[in-house]
Amino acid sequence: VLRQPGPVAIVPALGDPSSVRFNVVPRDVVVRAIAELSGRGDTVGQCFAIADPEPMTIAEILDRIGEAAGRTLVKVWLPVAVAKAALAYVPGVEPLLGIPADAADYFVHPTYYDTRHAEAA
Repeated sequence: VLRQPGPVAIVPALGDPSSVRFNVVPRDVVVRAIAELSGRGDTVGQCFAIADPEPMTIAEILDRIGEAAGRTLVKVWLPVAVAKAALAYVPGVEPLLGIPADAADYFVHPTYYDTRHAEAA
């Protein structure tokens, strides 16, 4: 059965969205983890990374957003410098995307969190 694609949405994708992972954790999970770990005597003075041990790539997140919105996303690759300049200097871009220019770096910075300590606790 062929599925009819939904409406199309154009989405800017910074850097290489298939290689950069973006850690997204629901705030209720973070709050529960902090409440649990801070209330125990055996965790005093320790540091825990409350993060997704296997975060999705930016491309995977965009695909999920498209599925949830019922849209086919067309990802338009933008170099970070171009995206930051557009966010900072082109009227209407920042409000449209909802992120300030300085936040663009977070979408291309390779960050990994070691969650083994938190998982063990």
